[in-house]
Amino acid sequence: SLDLVGAIIPIMPYIVGGTPIVSVVVSAVLSASALMLVGGVVAANSGRSVAWGSLRMVIAGGLAAGVTYAVGSAIGVAITG
Repeated sequence: SLDLVGAIIPIMPYIVGGTPIVSVVVSAVLSASALMLVGGVVAANSGRSVAWGSLRMVIAGGLAAGVTYAVGSAIGVAITG
């Protein structure tokens, strides 16, 4: 299903391998691209600005990632490479 595809996108760089910093950057770029695509499609289908819809989705995804990171840091969870 599409949920599975959406879940795999950010972890693909880690599965494929590479240095941790490269994996983080590639994951962020792939995630932002997927968010832009979904936001643009939703906006286009609802008759709204595709650019704004894309940006709004990237902002929401970035905030969600930031909150997730903050909670993980607060409870002492770390991902090591």
